[in-house]
Amino acid sequence: MGGENAIQKEIAKLTEHWQTFTDGDHAILHWLLKTADVPLANTFIKIKEQFDADNGDWFIQLTSEFRDMQSFAGDLAEEFNELIEEGLAEADGDTPLNDWKKPDLRKAQSGFHALFLSCDAILNLFW
Repeated sequence: MGGENAIQKEIAKLTEHWQTFTDGDHAILHWLLKTADVPLANTFIKIKEQFDADNGDWFIQLTSEFRDMQSFAGDLAEEFNELIEEGLAEADGDTPLNDWKKPDLRKAQSGFHALFLSCDAILNLFW
């Protein structure tokens, strides 16, 4: 880290935090950020949004606003599907685009079920 600038050093720290998290037995990561640190966290996520074939991590930043507890997971599922569609449309041909089927979220029994359907659909594309 000798010749790195301050932002590169902070990104490296966040990467270390992420690695510590993934080495553990955790299901959800929740970082509490100071307002001044939000741009740095967003930069970290933007860097990580590129699929990392070395470790299999894939970041997708969901930014749906929380309206209420009943609709939030469903809102995230809809945003997730839109981002997947956009990402696959922009893919360079390495991704089997025709294999992904956007889940019909109207069949979901709840917002959480919709989110699980969406995650399952993308996981089935790659595994």
